[in-house]
Amino acid sequence: KTKLGIEYNAPVSLTFSILCLVAFVLEKFLLEKMVPDLHLFTSLTKQGSEFAFVASNPVHYVRLITYVFGAVNWNQLFVSLILVLLLGPSLEINYGGKLLFVMMLISSFVSGVISACFSAVTLSGASSVIFMMIIAGISDSPTILNYRQKIQNEYAEWEQQLQDWEDDLEEREELLEGK
Repeated sequence: KTKLGIEYNAPVSLTFSILCLVAFVLEKFLLEKMVPDLHLFTSLTKQGSEFAFVASNPVHYVRLITYVFGAVNWNQLFVSLILVLLLGPSLEINYGGKLLFVMMLISSFVSGVISACFSAVTLSGASSVIFMMIIAGISDSPTILNYRQKIQNEYAEWEQQLQDWEDDLEEREELLEGK
């Protein structure tokens, strides 16, 4: 007997996707009408532009991260969700949810700070998180996500190479002793 159900096997990716959907609906149907100047899910920009970062405004510190949950329209939201749901679960399986969550926070924060310092154009959506997922998923170089496995693989290669050299040296010694 089989049950039809949903398995919550990638909690970070799934929770992120749910939060994006809730944030989009909340902003489009409630916040825009009740508090039109809040823009909680839009990034900050450099000084002199409409959404400039103001250090004395505590909401602006929150917006350095919360912009990733927003979206300009349904199309952007759905594309972001598709990419997060395609890339995120495999990264969670390979690297663990805690590490993926930390990397999502770091990429969001760094991208938000860069936008607040240098960009006159606002960011909205999970682009920085998706970019981080793509890089983490395809990178052959050691990253914060896969450094342990890469180092273990490199040590194993070195150990095998050293063993091959020792075996070769023993064969040569035996040949010399036999003459």
